Amino acid sequence: MKTIAVAGLIGSGKSAFARMLRDELSGYLFDCDSVCAEIIRKDDMKDVFGFSLVIDILQEKKRFISDYIFGNAALREKYEQYIWSKCADEFKSVLKAERKRGRNVIVLDAPLLFQAGFERHADKVVLVEADREMRRRRFIARGGCESDFDTRDELQRAFFSANVERIGHRVWRTVENNSDNIGTLKDAARAIASELKPHTLSSV
Repeated sequence: MKTIAVAGLIGSGKSAFARMLRDELSGYLFDCDSVCAEIIRKDDMKDVFGFSLVIDILQEKKRFISDYIFGNAALREKYEQYIWSKCADEFKSVLKAERKRGRNVIVLDAPLLFQAGFERHADKVVLVEADREMRRRRFIARGGCESDFDTRDELQRAFFSANVERIGHRVWRTVENNSDNIGTLKDAARAIASELKPHTLSSV
C-alpha cells in the first residue's frame, strides 16, 4: 500500500485535488481536517488546558479554543501537538484497516502536512500551488473573511519559506492550480494518477 500526501497553502485547491486523485486511484481519502474536527468535538481537552472543556457545538468550541490560546505560543504549540498526535494515531488505525481490506493507496489530505511533520507518513508528496490572489478569492468565496485569510496565509508562507529545502526535498510533483476551470485540475489529477498506478497496483 502507498500513501500519497497532498499539500498546499490555504485556498490552493489541494482538498479538491485530493478528492479527484482518490477517485482516479480508487483509493481511500484520509481528510485530516475532518478527523481533527471530530477529535476536537469529542475530546474534553483536559490534558491540554488542565480543565474539561464541555461545549456541545463544534464551531463554538473551536472559537473558544482559538480565543483561549491566542497570543500564547507555548499553549498553542501544546494544543496543536496534542491534536496532531491524536490524528496520527487515527491515521495509523485507518492504514492498518485499509491494508487488511486490500486497499492499494491512501490519499492523505493534510493542510499542515509539513508543520505537523505528517510528511513522514507519505511515500510521495504532491504540492498544489496557486497565486495568492486566486487563493484569496477562493477562500472568501467559500465563506472565509479576508483578515482570517491574511493571518493564516502569512503564517503558512513564513513556514514554507523557512523550510524550503526540507519541503523541496520531499515534494515529488507540483500541480499549478491558477484556473477556475475544474476540468484543468481533473486533468492534472488524471496525469498524476497515471504515473502512480503502476506503483500503487504493485504495492499490495
